[in-house]
Amino acid sequence: MKNLKSKWMAVPIITGALVFGSIALVAGANQNLDKETVNGIKKDNLLTNEEIIEKALTIVDGTVTEVELERTLTRTIYEVEINKDGFEYDLDMDAVTGKVLKNDKSADDKDDKEDLDDNSTKIDSSKVAITREAAIKTALIEATGTVTDVELEEDDTQIFYKIEVEDGTKEVEVKVNANTGEVLSVDEDDDNDEYDDEENI
Repeated sequence: MKNLKSKWMAVPIITGALVFGSIALVAGANQNLDKETVNGIKKDNLLTNEEIIEKALTIVDGTVTEVELERTLTRTIYEVEINKDGFEYDLDMDAVTGKVLKNDKSADDKDDKEDLDDNSTKIDSSKVAITREAAIKTALIEATGTVTDVELEEDDTQIFYKIEVEDGTKEVEVKVNANTGEVLSVDEDDDNDEYDDEENI
């Protein structure tokens, strides 16, 4: 009888372990789901950088200088900045539908524009087939953020644009072949690296 009683006592313990294991599996599944969603929207349903740029350029046909994905309490949006004819257009666009939620127009910041232009005149632009605007558009497909620097450079084999894009947490350098438009490299530099290095000292 003692052995029988011991077996019955073991049952709820094993059952409890199975239930606990099930809860852990469900929690793990939800955690993975969170990584695949933005504000409850599957990332696959969000427009890509390239798609949102194409839609933005149908609204304002200029030079895209910034693309950022932002999350609000109620929706996920793209903030797109376009320069045209001395004006800066700031567009807020729904990240799923591409609908324009805001379109603000203001005088362009001449200092920023002159900085980008100065860096692009080191090499005669008539030597290349790809415009600076087209290269910036390509870079913003590869990296989300604000274009902070554009340089036309040359090595032993080719001429290329070196474009820096920042989003507040990292800086990405994109190199684009100035004659073919091919992306040559995408290098990411995390702004937090210096702090990580200090912690490791």
